Amino acid sequence: MRTLVPVVLVTVVLAGCSGLPAIGSDSDPVTVTPAQVPTDEGEGLPPGVTESGISSVQTLIDAHREALANRSVAINSTYRIVVNNRTVGRSNTTIRIASDRMAVSTVSKHTPSNGTREMWTNETGFYSNSTQNGTNTYRHYNGTRESLPQERSNRRLTMGIKSLLQKASNVSVEPILDDGSPDRYLLQGTRQNDEQSGFSSAYMTIQESNLSAVIDEHGFIRGYEYERRQRNETTTAKIVTTVRFHRDTTPPKRPAWIDEAARATENETTERYRQ
Repeated sequence: MRTLVPVVLVTVVLAGCSGLPAIGSDSDPVTVTPAQVPTDEGEGLPPGVTESGISSVQTLIDAHREALANRSVAINSTYRIVVNNRTVGRSNTTIRIASDRMAVSTVSKHTPSNGTREMWTNETGFYSNSTQNGTNTYRHYNGTRESLPQERSNRRLTMGIKSLLQKASNVSVEPILDDGSPDRYLLQGTRQNDEQSGFSSAYMTIQESNLSAVIDEHGFIRGYEYERRQRNETTTAKIVTTVRFHRDTTPPKRPAWIDEAARATENETTERYRQ
């Protein structure tokens, strides 16, 4: 049986450049120490995962969804684009889904090179704030409280990790252990191909992709980071996506700019939207 090697650097791997807490408890940073290596094959490993990689992506995804069942979930995702060693765009979004899968609350901030756009939603409506050249433009739409369609709910609860796992190669699995429980594992994989991407205005070739995910022994995917590098004759781009899942959460805090947005849009004709 191949020996699993304990990992002590997962906080560096998944903290990245986002400035967000590393994955540990559902909300707080942790200090990672070497793990006790399992002595029996398969002991404590997440469903669908073996020492040598992933035996069943669907089994792992089903276990992840089960770990989130009947619990409120907050999903924080960051997205960063670096072109020719210069950051040209970034975003940070938190989606909170209630335990009964009713009403989704979101707060997000997108910063392209030419301005900033912030959004906030709850079960009663949607507000956006676009800032360009020092000028704010507000929009508001009324909403209704309604249950998410199951398919859409499932997609939100996995945030693209299923497809990434299915396409990953050279997958390794290494144990992590801190002072808490349950045991956790660092899963890493790569993908190298010549797939064409429509990023920006010119097609680029994706040279390589790297995936790192932290999964507990029950199959709960605490978070993942996906980085892909691509280029054409004149441009090199790096796109980094980091996603973290948190259980038993409260809705995102209402941004300070909402009061001004409400006053600015008070007399406008609003329309309904579906979350």
